[in-house]
Amino acid sequence: MRRDVGCCPASPQELGFDAGCAWPAHVQAADARGSFGGGVADAMLRLNERRVAAAPENGAVVTCSHFLPRRELYVGWRGLGKCMGDPRLDAQLRKARCAVHCCGHAHTDFDATHGGVRYVQRALGYPHERYGAFRGPLALEFPP
Repeated sequence: MRRDVGCCPASPQELGFDAGCAWPAHVQAADARGSFGGGVADAMLRLNERRVAAAPENGAVVTCSHFLPRRELYVGWRGLGKCMGDPRLDAQLRKARCAVHCCGHAHTDFDATHGGVRYVQRALGYPHERYGAFRGPLALEFPP
């Protein structure tokens, strides 16, 4: 999520969270580091536009992203809470008539519904990073 999205400025911990990441020049200036350098979230959202426009009118649409589309889904360390969730991503999946959205990034398990969309994550990363009881892989079933 970009620093200027949301209600609060990012903390020093958030700004340095992924400072080791280097992005291609068409995404972010070569001297910028991390996702807060500008351009990264915009580039990812642009990649989605064609798929969102082609989403089917009928049937269950399942969308996936690495990043969280809603801040309130994050239940991990409070210090990182402000850099989780991007309402622009949530708007895209809703435009695609999403029924279920699977995401990652937060290393926390959740299964929540907001405004008719089910948001799920099963953190399969490092066991010491998991909050709460690990529930194992998730299987989604849809009626025929």
